[in-house]
Amino acid sequence: MWSKIRRWNDHSARDYRPWCNVLVTVSRLPDAPGQSHPVIDSILEAHAAALGGHLRIYRHHCLYVYHSVHAMVPDEAARSDHALAVAAAFHDLGLFTEDTIDYLEPSVDLAAAYCEKEGRSDLIGLVTRVIENHHKITPVRRGPDAALIDAFRRADWQFVMMGAYPGALGWRGHRALKRALPTPGFHRFIVGHSARHVRSGKRNPLPILRW
Repeated sequence: MWSKIRRWNDHSARDYRPWCNVLVTVSRLPDAPGQSHPVIDSILEAHAAALGGHLRIYRHHCLYVYHSVHAMVPDEAARSDHALAVAAAFHDLGLFTEDTIDYLEPSVDLAAAYCEKEGRSDLIGLVTRVIENHHKITPVRRGPDAALIDAFRRADWQFVMMGAYPGALGWRGHRALKRALPTPGFHRFIVGHSARHVRSGKRNPLPILRW
């Protein structure tokens, strides 16, 4: 299965060749990736109670994805920076607020409520598509903002696979971001939730995956 996924994502990388060349995208990473962002910070602080001791680690994960997308598709990311920051903050937040591994829908609901409250309902469509597709296994090639949505998907997969993912920033970019934005224990935390999900009688250990 993984060989098929690798071929699909290699094809995706060719589709976005101007942005996915590893040397080019790594050169676009800031020398010192910021460890904060005003939009991301304000959202996460509002959910600090649910995040608990994971606040700093989750913030770093959000910023890892945010900076990766800006490096891979800089023009699209610049045009939709606010939506990108909102999506980054909320994309896994339902994991913490609902204490469930089946967290895509809760994350979308939280993001939509935030956009409505902030008077930015215009962002809901894009933010929703980003969150819904960020655990998609195959590339996003069609529809509005496909390049941005797929870059977010590839950035998150790159994080999950610890840099060993084709069509993203590669090991060099992953290592640079992880040095600036360490997330100790985050992978173990996800695995623990998946195991608990299975022990509860659910057959699918990762209901968040999409084909």
